[in-house]
Amino acid sequence: MDAIIAQRTQAGWPRRPYCSDDVRCGMRIRPLATAIGKRYLQVNTPAHIRHMIFDVDRPAGAWAWEVEGLPPPAWTVTGESGHGHIVYTLAAPVCKTEAARVAPRRYLAAIHNAFTARLGADVNYGGLITRNPFAPGAHAWHGPQSASDGYSLDFLAEFVTAKGAAPAPAPLAYIGRNVSLFDATRKHAYKIASSFQRLDDLRFALTIYATQQNVQMFAARALSESEVRGIVKSVAKWVHKRYDAAASNKRFSSLQAARGKASGVARLEKRAEARAEARQRQKAGETQAQIALALGVTQSTVSRWLR
Repeated sequence: MDAIIAQRTQAGWPRRPYCSDDVRCGMRIRPLATAIGKRYLQVNTPAHIRHMIFDVDRPAGAWAWEVEGLPPPAWTVTGESGHGHIVYTLAAPVCKTEAARVAPRRYLAAIHNAFTARLGADVNYGGLITRNPFAPGAHAWHGPQSASDGYSLDFLAEFVTAKGAAPAPAPLAYIGRNVSLFDATRKHAYKIASSFQRLDDLRFALTIYATQQNVQMFAARALSESEVRGIVKSVAKWVHKRYDAAASNKRFSSLQAARGKASGVARLEKRAEARAEARQRQKAGETQAQIALALGVTQSTVSRWLR
């Protein structure tokens, strides 16, 4: 394997990743120098997503990106069955811890969903480990330098909106489920926070709600109990300490009023422009019926504008 390709591909990989030669026999944490010789290994760190991994379970699956007109990935690996893993590298890693901003995680999850649909990839694939492109005997293909350097999320989003296929809101895999449950729990907390004076009481109520939502939203792919507890703890602590329902409602009302005022001003300006154009068209010799047709309004409206 070309040393330059190996160096740029392995940039940002965990120093001690999970790895295995046979996932059915379990995984072990080993130094990267050891893990690089295994058939399967972890390429994202526990706190960040730098590589989006797609498992395409069909012959020639590693080339699904080309068939769908998607940008070339950083690398692909084809197994003995012909099925493949397609890996896209991000220019900037997305933090996935509970302390991270939710918006980038949600954006990445939406793009991941859309790419999964376009590629026909396995929606149940967790993405923890992938086929190792540097393992002995691996059937790997490496993309161009730009793919190895990484794509921005905005760039990747263009490929799943160009044909009207907007990023799907459904939760998916290693990011979407946490974000979706976090959002649902957060919104519920805003509604009930004023009913609880003690943090422990709010946390208990949110635990019941989040546990029920976890089962309803994800069924067999539900998050672990510890993950649910972590989400509840984060939401309950923030809402109990900082959320003020009255102040929030006041801010929302002010925002709605400002939006309404801005919308009204915009409508008045647009109407004034239409009136001016109607007068110009009348001076040019057009009839009221022609002006109405050109401006997309009724003839009576044109008549009123020209008085």
